[in-house]
Amino acid sequence: MPDASQSFGPHDCESCPPPEVVRAKTADVPPPKPGEPGNPVPEKHPRKFKTVEDGLTHCTSEFRGDLYWGELGLPTSEAFKAFRKCEDEPPSDPDELYALRKQAFASLDVALESLGNIEHKNIFQAETAIVSIAKMTLTLKGSTLASPLAEPASPEYMQLRRALLDQEQRELVERRKEAEITREQKLRQQLPFGRPAKLYEWVQRADTLDMTVTVMVPPTTEKSEVKVKVDQDTLQVSVKGHPRQPFVLDGWFPYDVEPEGCTWHLEGDGVAQGDRKLVLNIDKEDYADWAPYGLFLQPDGEPASEDFPVETVTGAPEEDPNAPVFD
Repeated sequence: MPDASQSFGPHDCESCPPPEVVRAKTADVPPPKPGEPGNPVPEKHPRKFKTVEDGLTHCTSEFRGDLYWGELGLPTSEAFKAFRKCEDEPPSDPDELYALRKQAFASLDVALESLGNIEHKNIFQAETAIVSIAKMTLTLKGSTLASPLAEPASPEYMQLRRALLDQEQRELVERRKEAEITREQKLRQQLPFGRPAKLYEWVQRADTLDMTVTVMVPPTTEKSEVKVKVDQDTLQVSVKGHPRQPFVLDGWFPYDVEPEGCTWHLEGDGVAQGDRKLVLNIDKEDYADWAPYGLFLQPDGEPASEDFPVETVTGAPEEDPNAPVFD
């Protein structure tokens, strides 16, 4: 027997291989393949909710089943009922149908707002995503409760986002066209003079600081009946006898101008309808392009609703480089 005082190292036994051999053998062993012991194949999680109806029904059930947050099921339930009525028993009056759909979307907004208020509690996160995607899906024209419900961050979800952006862009173009038609119809009633019936037109030059604004005025307008006030960032124009009172033009410029270099004059003898014009020559402070904004800005920085597209002239006539250009 060995002496009790003798100590043995971990590999003093002849049957134990040295550490470097153990490491080499371990490195040579490949990891188990999927399905083999130690590496089971993960079960693919099937999509729970194939349609918007399935998702909203599940959310309502989950909310109402919670003892503390049961009231969250009310707005989703009301939204579902309203959308169901729009599809199964739609009102014959388009205005009533629009009001019903608006009520349904308002209910979804209430649900999302309530869920947002408890987001810090880390509850109903899956249901929040379902309600949000359901609202996005139903916003898309042609969608119904039977429409597929996309999963978050899935290719179907990205396709839904792109479709919504395209729809918003088309609706924006349509609203602008309708607003332009309505504006011109209103101006034709207000302005018995001037062809075409536009409140004003303006032209900027791409290579100079010149900008010209042309305003249609009554045929009998005299110079004494016109008042023009130009500041660095605002313009006010009043014309006696004009249907627009107290100011024909009144707004904020998107960029600063040089008030000292701004002049105005009347053109036309007023014999023919639309022949009398007030022409303003305005000097911009720099070469900034005003086209994206228009002549005036609204308080929120957006183009003014009554603005008109600008024509950008690349060069002035050879005979007079400073002459105004009109359509």
